[in-house]
Amino acid sequence: GNVVNEGNFGYFESSNYKKNPNAKPSYLKHMDDNHNYSNLVSGKKIYNLKQGIGIFDILIDCGSVNHKFGFGCVQWTGGNRQKNLIYKYKELGNIKPSFNQCANIETEYIKFEFEGDYKYIYNYWKDNNMNNDSEKKVINASNIICEEYERPSYYQKQEKLNTRRKSSLEWFNIVEKGSI
Repeated sequence: GNVVNEGNFGYFESSNYKKNPNAKPSYLKHMDDNHNYSNLVSGKKIYNLKQGIGIFDILIDCGSVNHKFGFGCVQWTGGNRQKNLIYKYKELGNIKPSFNQCANIETEYIKFEFEGDYKYIYNYWKDNNMNNDSEKKVINASNIICEEYERPSYYQKQEKLNTRRKSSLEWFNIVEKGSI
C-alpha cells in the first residue's frame, strides 16, 4: 500500500508543482535550474526514455547537497541508498531496461534493504504486534514502512499516512480475503 502511493518501477520524481509551487522541495528546484531535470526525466519512466540507463550519466552529481531526485517505486532520493540502486541498474549495461527489469531490480533492492540496514523495521513491527488483530497489524506495518523506510516529505503527512493505510488494507483484503 505504501509503495503504490509512493512511485512506480523506474519512475523519476515529478518536479511539476504548478498547483502548489511553495511545496516544491529545494532539491527539485536545484535539479530543474541546474540540470534540465524537468525536461529530461521529471515524471517519466526510465524504460520509456531513449537514453535508458545512460540517463544516469547525464544526471551526474555536481557536488551540491541539493543534487538529488526521487527514483523508483520507493522514490529513493539521494544518498547511498539511491546510489546503490543506480549501481544495480548500471550492472545491466547501457541499455533501455524493460518494465520487468526495473521491477526485478527494485524488488530485489527492497529485499536487500530489509535483510540489511532496515531489518529493524520488521523486528520492531513483529515485537509490537503479536497480540493485534490482522487489520491492526496491517495499519501498524503501513505506518512504520511510511515513517521509517520510505520517509516521504512531511508535506501533508497525515493525509499521506491515511491514504497509505487505506491502500494497505485494500491490498490485505485482496490477498487474504480475495476482495476489496
